[in-house]
Amino acid sequence: MMALHELEQELNLTEHSQNEKLVLASIILLTEKNDGIANIDLIKTHELTGNIPLPSLYRALNILIEQKKIYHIGRERSGVYALAESEK
Repeated sequence: MMALHELEQELNLTEHSQNEKLVLASIILLTEKNDGIANIDLIKTHELTGNIPLPSLYRALNILIEQKKIYHIGRERSGVYALAESEK
């Protein structure tokens, strides 16, 4: 079985903050249940991210978008996200 650190290296997550990892994990879980999309309301209330302050959550989302781990769907304020092809 692969150790957590090895898994983080494999997924290129070693440089990410804990919040970024939790946000990405919540999006992965949500997209599996919701036809490949994750709504911001579900991300905010997910058990992994529910305790992250909103500014930190939005910062994590922006960093994950910049690093092409996820992408934003729709208009600027749509609040819908999906995994980048490399993360599926």
